[in-house]
Amino acid sequence: MFREKVRRILKPLRYFTGKRERLFSAAFANQKRGSVLDLACGTGQSMYCEFGPVTGVDLSMAALRDLQHRGIYERVVQADAKRLPFPDGSFEYIVSSDFIGHVPIIEKGKVLSEMGRVLAPDGIMVHVVETDSTNVCFRFAHRYPDLFKKYFVERIGGHYGLEMPTEVVRRFQEQGFRVVRVEKMWGAVWDTRQYVTQFGNEYRVYSRILKLWVAACRLLSSNPLTMILTDAFLGAVSNMVDRFRPLDNAQGIFLVAQKIS
Repeated sequence: MFREKVRRILKPLRYFTGKRERLFSAAFANQKRGSVLDLACGTGQSMYCEFGPVTGVDLSMAALRDLQHRGIYERVVQADAKRLPFPDGSFEYIVSSDFIGHVPIIEKGKVLSEMGRVLAPDGIMVHVVETDSTNVCFRFAHRYPDLFKKYFVERIGGHYGLEMPTEVVRRFQEQGFRVVRVEKMWGAVWDTRQYVTQFGNEYRVYSRILKLWVAACRLLSSNPLTMILTDAFLGAVSNMVDRFRPLDNAQGIFLVAQKIS
């Protein structure tokens, strides 16, 4: 109970936690309610329901059954994003979170084309897209291709479609979408648990400094108070640094695009 109370009190200080929700809410702030398609919905996001009735699409029946049991979406459909079972112009909005980076590069054009087909004229798409990056963490990680594949590609369901942020933007534009907004989701500065997750493994052998930093992050994140205070500091640093770094320094972007009617 004490730990939960500390987390609740200090939550406003946590730059990394809740950033996704803040960006989605801001993107829809001046939009009217309308039908929403959540691609690769998994077990769903209740925040999408604030924007209108939601249809969730996923390949996993287990996730869809769980989502249906929770009853937060209007309907759920098992389908492949390359062949969506909806008429043209069915949705005012399409959303996805941590999906496009999983789509193999050879299939991305088809997936974006299907999004455009089922999106209504002047409809809006809002995506959190996992990307490759030129930041210092990714440059170091790429020096060991086998480890990069193991921990940055395969660990989280297979990020086989990672591309540079500028390439992601170009893809949307080439498909005829007007890119309204692009913002870095994560840059070169991470929260403490992310350092432990991505580098608390064989990577430590190749850098003494990294080994010490991961150990410090592991210790700091073991206590909710020190973790929140440290992440608040790292968040402030990240917010400041990201303002002055190019887009390709990001390792994930928040992208808003509009279908040109």
